[in-house]
Amino acid sequence: MIYEVEGTTRNISRKRLDKVLCFAQSYLGIKETAFLTVRFSKDFTDDQCGYCDEVDVDEEWVELEINKGLDAKSMVETILHEMVHVKQILEGRLVQGNPSTWDGVEYNCDYGELPWEIEAYKLEEQMAREFNNE
Repeated sequence: MIYEVEGTTRNISRKRLDKVLCFAQSYLGIKETAFLTVRFSKDFTDDQCGYCDEVDVDEEWVELEINKGLDAKSMVETILHEMVHVKQILEGRLVQGNPSTWDGVEYNCDYGELPWEIEAYKLEEQMAREFNNE
């Protein structure tokens, strides 16, 4: 996976970010040809930690925006969570829109009931345990 970083944060070094991204890529089986933009930003409301957007699925390009104010532990967990969405988007399982579709089915329900979020939280927990035990 090729990635670029926009913005800065004091809560994760570039070396640790690289380690997290490489771990997630390997764990999730994300293609080496995928392109990722990771943007650290302070433009978040409420308790939002990050989000993932498809930029160009045909070009395998996805973008993460991460709340630069998160503590180090939350930042790693958020990146792992959003990397699950990268995989979902690149595989075509998650198509973002209004409403978004998951495996070809439209969903317009509460955040906690969205199947892609359920999967992302489950995998985030598994990955965080394994990553922290390395």
